[in-house]
Amino acid sequence: MSNRCIAFLLISALLLIIIYILCKDRRYQHNFKVKVNKQSYEYVTQYRHQLLSNIAKLLDNLDIKYVISHGNLIEYVRGKPIYHDDDIDLRFDINDFWKWERYCKNLNNLLDYKYNLKYDHRIFDTKKQLYNGIQVKLIEFINTNNIKEFNMDIHCDLVASNVGSKIWKDYNIDYSNIRKIKYLGVNTYAPSHHDYDYVLKKEYGKKYMIPNYIA
Repeated sequence: MSNRCIAFLLISALLLIIIYILCKDRRYQHNFKVKVNKQSYEYVTQYRHQLLSNIAKLLDNLDIKYVISHGNLIEYVRGKPIYHDDDIDLRFDINDFWKWERYCKNLNNLLDYKYNLKYDHRIFDTKKQLYNGIQVKLIEFINTNNIKEFNMDIHCDLVASNVGSKIWKDYNIDYSNIRKIKYLGVNTYAPSHHDYDYVLKKEYGKKYMIPNYIA
């Protein structure tokens, strides 16, 4: 066996060892202390389903156009779960921001019991939201299937399509041409085929269909 073949086998073996180490104790993106396993993934999936379902109802009732984005969008496009993804990412049309602002002004506190949603302090400061959006959680997780619950920070990042932040890249898509889809068992929306390819290349590069540890 040539030295080149031996070197190739050694490198391949080393890569397999690295992949095994990274994957055997995989942790969640925002809850690094919690390991990804069958029980925790079931809880995260059901929590995300309830959270997305409630926010979708709210935004639909407010007539605000929005799409799933970032990790959620890439997961949907690939048709495969990103097991360590533990949040919801939504981007809504900046032209509908006045509708969202009106809703925020009508709230008396951080809780909206009608939709079982809890907001962070930025709910009362829409100027800050135009820089970095807002985080939304459930007031109460409805455990109908008696699954094991975990102490985790599972939230939705609800951000306008265009904000003055380096954290969030602008979602310059055609919101009049978004697609109705089902994601996490919820009727929701995604960008058009042309637009999702554009935003995912902008966010993750041309090879966004190839999974890695980050996304």
